[in-house]
Amino acid sequence: LDSIEVPTDSVTFGPLVVKALDQKPDGIIFACNAEKIAKIIKELKSRGWTKMNHLLVFNSGDDAPLYTIGGEDINGVQVYNFINPNLDTPRWNGFKEAYMKAHNNMVPPSLSTHYYDALYMIKEAIEKTGVTGDPKKLTEERKKIADYCATVQNFQGLMFKWDMQAGVPTNKPLYLLEIQGGKKKMVKEVRPQ
Repeated sequence: LDSIEVPTDSVTFGPLVVKALDQKPDGIIFACNAEKIAKIIKELKSRGWTKMNHLLVFNSGDDAPLYTIGGEDINGVQVYNFINPNLDTPRWNGFKEAYMKAHNNMVPPSLSTHYYDALYMIKEAIEKTGVTGDPKKLTEERKKIADYCATVQNFQGLMFKWDMQAGVPTNKPLYLLEIQGGKKKMVKEVRPQ
């Protein structure tokens, strides 16, 4: 099926929804901002869309406006995320609590754990490669850090242990969640083979 571009200045979504529905899709993947996703889903429902679990929200769209604007209309919508809402470890719980305290009780967004892990991965690279911070060795030492992070194995992150191969995580899980009553419940955990 063809992609449907959502212009940044869109305020009404009827024509976009009609264009999408004309293709008779079995499902729709949303990769625009949360406010627009909520409004498009409301428009889809007003035009008879009922297969809510065939609507998939890209993780960056899993943000407050999706819930505040979408309300009950987003029940059943699927979201993929990099945060396991069922994880219960001291480290994750501490991070989540501190994040929520610093961000008006907002739950950490999808990629926040990756950014956190990246920072500590760089810290570990500095400690384990003997980087000195000498300005004369800047290029060489940046390469040491990058090479370390690109091949790190068994690095304990917030959600999982990272194993990298040529800069690509070989074991990074993602989580398929379903929205019900403003909350997300786990549908499936997907891990690379």
